[in-house]
Amino acid sequence: AGLLFGIDRTTKLLYAADPAAGKFVAETALSSPPDYVRFVAPIGEVWVTEPRSHRIERFSVGTGDHVSLSKMGFIDVPGGPESLVVDAKRGRAYTNLWTDHTLAIDLSSAAVVASWPNTCAGSRGLAMDEERGYVLVGCEEGKAIALDAGNDGKIAGRFGFGSGVDIIGFNPVLRHLYLPGAQSATLAVILVRNDGLLLKLGEFPTVADAHCVTSDDLGQIWICDPDHGQILMMKDGYRGSGDK
Repeated sequence: AGLLFGIDRTTKLLYAADPAAGKFVAETALSSPPDYVRFVAPIGEVWVTEPRSHRIERFSVGTGDHVSLSKMGFIDVPGGPESLVVDAKRGRAYTNLWTDHTLAIDLSSAAVVASWPNTCAGSRGLAMDEERGYVLVGCEEGKAIALDAGNDGKIAGRFGFGSGVDIIGFNPVLRHLYLPGAQSATLAVILVRNDGLLLKLGEFPTVADAHCVTSDDLGQIWICDPDHGQILMMKDGYRGSGDK
């Protein structure tokens, strides 16, 4: 409990860190170059995407006298995987193929159980509105899609903006989706309504190659600026509960 998990793309290692102790407490080798790492809380596993090998590698987490990371096997994802989010409420995880589909994975069986068209030319980032069951997809060409996980992945909303979209973000309190454009140097703030429709609230200028975004519980938006080795912070002053 209270562990952080991270990957080193250069050494191809998976680490478990104890932030209270300020040190790494376990490490293990990955089978292929990694991309995303996620802790899958309902089953106590860590999943790491390995797109060059078209699979997700699974690890169990031992938390007895000594923390351990043990290989559990793989989930094959031909044509992917790109991005990864966990939906504990529905017992599923979601990942993209590189083109126009999003896959649903059952956590208990670690098997792909559904493939949903998302209309992307290039599927990239994912975010999860777990409370209302919307899987939010970022399309590289400049588009956001809301898939209804409770309705077999039916498209509930879509919105086009910017270009070079990659890692998107979602604030579950404000119910705002953040859509960064690395090529357009823009960030759109989008309201996710209760019915899944996506409505633009506003936009911010960013910088070239600012392709990733996250947010916090203080209404702040954090955007990566890899070309300058820094992180940009913007204040989300837009409001909206999504009930319109």
